Amino acid sequence: MNTEQPLVTVYIPCRNYGHFLSQAIQSVLDQVYSNWELIIIDEGSADNSSSIAEDFLKKYPQKIKLIFNKEPIGLQKLANNVLSIASGKYMMRLDADDWLDESALFLLVNKLENSDNSGLVYGNYYYTDPDGKILDVEFRQRLGDEDIAGQLPPHGACTLFRTRALKAVGGYSEDVNAQDGWDLWYKLADRIGATNIQVPVFYYRQHGESMSRDNTRLLNARSKIFEQIGDKLEGDYKPTIAAIIPVR
Repeated sequence: MNTEQPLVTVYIPCRNYGHFLSQAIQSVLDQVYSNWELIIIDEGSADNSSSIAEDFLKKYPQKIKLIFNKEPIGLQKLANNVLSIASGKYMMRLDADDWLDESALFLLVNKLENSDNSGLVYGNYYYTDPDGKILDVEFRQRLGDEDIAGQLPPHGACTLFRTRALKAVGGYSEDVNAQDGWDLWYKLADRIGATNIQVPVFYYRQHGESMSRDNTRLLNARSKIFEQIGDKLEGDYKPTIAAIIPVR
């Protein structure tokens, strides 16, 4: 382990994704950036997720931690629990049905280490089918350049945050039931700054069980986030119209 590199805490929440989990974990092990810790959280899975996680823990006890929740507690509470025990300077969520490009941590950490005014960084990503075949690439607009409004929330997964920044804003809002990036974006982007890189850093698997396919849940969560933002504004600054937010 190169102790000169900042430690990164990667966490993988998993509920009944045993058929995908090995690839997600292996993608962390395969990173060219070596100074990371991995926390796997099993959310009351009824499949073989826990046994897969335990097998990796036995092989890499110095790098991997395993948490079992008998009942699912949800992404927000789970993320806050990880935040309370994370040792890394940086922190990132990897979903159990996705996987990282081997250069992901190297590129993201390097960007933040050279961006004093930014507290989070994200990149592009590949869309794949359930079997992992690449279908398309999501190219995000460059902040402050192509994204003129400067309000382009990242995907919730595989966004790298400064851990101290997450703690400074109180972590994740536990009354929002879908963590897809919007909550922390509006907490952090203006306060600590955001940046991005124009290369794909992970593989985003599309399948029938994906939370991203639950459009109603995501839209309801985003509406609540905007409602909370509006409640904190005063006078003429309070929004008077509702936005229609697409979900891909």
